[in-house]
Amino acid sequence: MKVLIIPAWYSDTKDVASFIIDQTQVIIKKGVEVVVLIVIIKSKQQFFTDIFKRHVNIIIENNITYLQINYYSLFPYHFFKLFHFQLNKINQMVLNSIKKYQQKSGEFDLIHLQSVCNNLTPSIGFYLSQKLNLSYLITEHYTSFAEGGKRIFEPYSDKDKTSEIVQRSSLNLSVSTFASKLHSSYFNSEFKVLPNVVPDLFLSEKQTRLVTNNDFTFLSIGGITERKGFDILIDAFINSFRNSERVHLIIVGKGSLKPKLIERVEKEGLSKRIRFIDLLERIEILRLMDESNVVVSASLMETFGLTLVEAFFRGLPVIASDSGGPKDFITNENGLLCKVGDCFDLENKMIWMYENYKTYDKNIIKKSAVEKYSESAIGNLICNCYEDVIIRKKK
Repeated sequence: MKVLIIPAWYSDTKDVASFIIDQTQVIIKKGVEVVVLIVIIKSKQQFFTDIFKRHVNIIIENNITYLQINYYSLFPYHFFKLFHFQLNKINQMVLNSIKKYQQKSGEFDLIHLQSVCNNLTPSIGFYLSQKLNLSYLITEHYTSFAEGGKRIFEPYSDKDKTSEIVQRSSLNLSVSTFASKLHSSYFNSEFKVLPNVVPDLFLSEKQTRLVTNNDFTFLSIGGITERKGFDILIDAFINSFRNSERVHLIIVGKGSLKPKLIERVEKEGLSKRIRFIDLLERIEILRLMDESNVVVSASLMETFGLTLVEAFFRGLPVIASDSGGPKDFITNENGLLCKVGDCFDLENKMIWMYENYKTYDKNIIKKSAVEKYSESAIGNLICNCYEDVIIRKKK
């Protein structure tokens, strides 16, 4: 089986969203041949700086094959607002590149669109599916379509055209029940649930240090923005544990609110017990989890909540706001849900977790998560989806 993956999130340095890379690595391990298509629109100035560089490049990194196509916008389409003509030129260049690749490496069996929130990639994917007679499926991760409005789809498309692409897909997937309902309503099309995957690293890596001292640490990971609710989390921690010298909070991430929150903590005189750490590599996150007791998320809206499930793989219980995705996997055995944006409720849940921590069984937490979210489990589900789409095409 050979699949062309077209991601919505990437940069000209192939910086593809980590959850898309995780899925790609998983299906490669399952024996699926994969190519990740990246189309970069470059300016006239970049054309002259890149004049001796190839416009189409095949790059293999970390066992993933990338087909990177650089399209140089030499005609001022944006000035004349001739976006339709520019899209036609881009599509033709991509099609020719794909055909040349197939002549050397074999034909694709289907196309996997990883989100339609990019105003270019869904149009490219749909065009290729028509010209190459390939079925396609969509995994949607984005949840802010309504808030983003028409700008999400401009200048190369609009909501109606993108909705048609979604409706003509062989299969639409979302990573949680919450996201599925949101996407189904917005695009007027059915979305089934297929969760994100937790890399085997979280399962295979030995624990660096079990928590054995009397200190108790809450850990929270994510972009430090208003949507992630870190201000609520800090308030709840201060109100609950201001005078508890052995209780700590570690926040990992970057974002626009970080300086303001650091200043707040410093004013409270709690810098030693509320620590801020910049973004870390996964292995470092894993080790930090092993040195913590609970992972907390006060997010106002969460499509899935991958760091929470990663915590399960290390045997940690979690606390999360009832913000969407977490409702799918948080149970009495592995954690607590609190009301979204409710600082008082979060305080109570954190205190309860601290006082009743020993009631949680790390082995049960881990075993249940591995059965549902491991590479093996999710890899099988993705491959089953691919096979269903291909079989449906042949009928």
